[in-house]
Amino acid sequence: MSSKSVLEHFTVPDDFQNGNTFKGKCMHCGTLISGSYKVTSNFVTHMKRKHRDLYILHSENKEILASEILEDYKRLQAANATRWNSQLHMICSVLNVPELELDKIDCKTKLSSYERKLLSELCSILEPFDKATVLVQGEKTVTASLPIPVTLGLKHQLKLISVDYNCKMIKSLKSSVEERLFQFVEDEGYILASFLDPRFKTRWCETEQIDQCLAVVKDKLSQVPTSSEPPCDQNSPPCKRAKNDDLFSFMPAPSVERKRNPSGISVSSEMDDYLSDNCIDMSKDPLLYWHSNCQCLPRLAKLAVQYLAIPATSAPVERLFSTAGKTFRPERCRLADGTFEKLMMVKCNGKMLK
Repeated sequence: MSSKSVLEHFTVPDDFQNGNTFKGKCMHCGTLISGSYKVTSNFVTHMKRKHRDLYILHSENKEILASEILEDYKRLQAANATRWNSQLHMICSVLNVPELELDKIDCKTKLSSYERKLLSELCSILEPFDKATVLVQGEKTVTASLPIPVTLGLKHQLKLISVDYNCKMIKSLKSSVEERLFQFVEDEGYILASFLDPRFKTRWCETEQIDQCLAVVKDKLSQVPTSSEPPCDQNSPPCKRAKNDDLFSFMPAPSVERKRNPSGISVSSEMDDYLSDNCIDMSKDPLLYWHSNCQCLPRLAKLAVQYLAIPATSAPVERLFSTAGKTFRPERCRLADGTFEKLMMVKCNGKMLK
């Protein structure tokens, strides 16, 4: 709506000059609005807030019109070529806008009700995979222990989804999960990491898998020297807490952790002490658990430091390269190696340096 057309909705005095301020009376509700022929922002604001349909109907700038229609909703997400789930987020953000509001936008392509239904079903089916991607690509949380529980969680979620959506896509996703991800379930490193995470321990194991898991852990613990003590830095900042997720609904609910006296005399007794404690809540940080139990469970704590510190994916490293690319720009080609290294250190560890 232009500055001239907006005044068509107001009764203005005849004897005023272009630069003088006057009060115009709204023809639709009778409200008096102050403004001038040059400054019409108050009139435009009134039409946007009180008579939105008329404002949209008479808008001339289509881009402004679309932004005005969508201003009451969350910002639409743009797809990113480097992240598959960004396109899913974009579709979900479009579906969050009511169909009647989208129909007001003047564009060549419009979604039919059938297409919106298909996209809504697609979002529901792929939502667990989006959550799994976000979890395993975390940078400030423990992720090494997630591949096995996440894989089993995806299998469980697909089983639940197949009740409502029994289609070829579900079957293909099940096949892909078993073919590509179930290799992690048999991997010794991931088994150790999942066991050493006090949120999981053996909760993810089937009954017949528990003995196999414990055998792997015992064999690894027997190789850990008892003389060396695990690091217990009192000044280490706690990592960001991981959020609970529906992916882990297939596991039994954890109970409140109970206090235990230090023991850990032998490998078996140390494992018994660890397993006798209830799993901590999913919202708690596993590193804080080992920080407070490194004296009681020295061998297990030493293994936890080694395995839980490993990122599950290369996403944190890729973010580091992206940050480095923004720092070492072409116009800063004379940046010395030492200076560049220090800038990266400050950028990636700024919170720890405060």
